[in-house]
Amino acid sequence: MEPNGSLYHFLASFAIVLACGPALFLALRRTPPLLLTLASVLAALAVGLAKEFYDLAENPWALSAAQLRADSAGDMGWNLAGAAAGAALLLATFRAARLGARRIRRSLRQEPAKECTYEIAAPGGRGHEL
Repeated sequence: MEPNGSLYHFLASFAIVLACGPALFLALRRTPPLLLTLASVLAALAVGLAKEFYDLAENPWALSAAQLRADSAGDMGWNLAGAAAGAALLLATFRAARLGARRIRRSLRQEPAKECTYEIAAPGGRGHEL
């Protein structure tokens, strides 16, 4: 059993999701954010599962079979929690970016304010435009 294993698995999956999301977004521009997020979650879970397969094969802590299975199941639970937290943050970021871009586009589409002319009475009684 690795020290702080649960925190390690949570943070590793969280970081993988947050790294894969923008990378996939840059590579696949037209793909919906939900699919990009799901692909990032699957990548994080695949990395976590590969590490657990390695731990099951090597058994570096000399645990019994039941303890090893319980440890692997707990680690995958933490991987899933980290991937879910990363996915929630990634979806919120995609949504905020989309809303911000929509607001910027809307403000650029608005017509500029019409120029107003004001007349000021000159000492001679005639008005002059500014």
